[in-house]
Amino acid sequence: MNIAQQLITAGIASFIIALFRNEWTGFSIIKVPLNAWLGLFFLIVFGSIIAYLSYVWLLSVKPAALVSTHTYINPIVTVIAGWIVANQTININQFYGLIVILAGVLLTNVTKYFKLSKRSKVKIRRVIRHVNKNARPYQPI
Repeated sequence: MNIAQQLITAGIASFIIALFRNEWTGFSIIKVPLNAWLGLFFLIVFGSIIAYLSYVWLLSVKPAALVSTHTYINPIVTVIAGWIVANQTININQFYGLIVILAGVLLTNVTKYFKLSKRSKVKIRRVIRHVNKNARPYQPI
């Protein structure tokens, strides 16, 4: 299933869930303020179209593992931009999330940061093989 099909399916599922939760009863399109429409337009243009085109181009010039890290970095940039531009507050849970995101990016790119020698790779493989050999499989009672 390609990306467009996944997004359309998720949109339809969200619409159905909102319908069953009666979230449409109090909604009026006329009551939506202009700045909300402008924000939606901004997200459509920059958050979707330009970001996707940049992603596709970057895939053609960089490795996929490196390009995929943009999905981890975008939320960080968004939170910081909201803090700077809109004076939004950042709580401790967001800092914990930031640490988790950055750790994920580090683990994704750890081979680019630290070049292991062949000898070190062999030692790591031996340790993994030893752990797997000595690990006892689950045995039900």
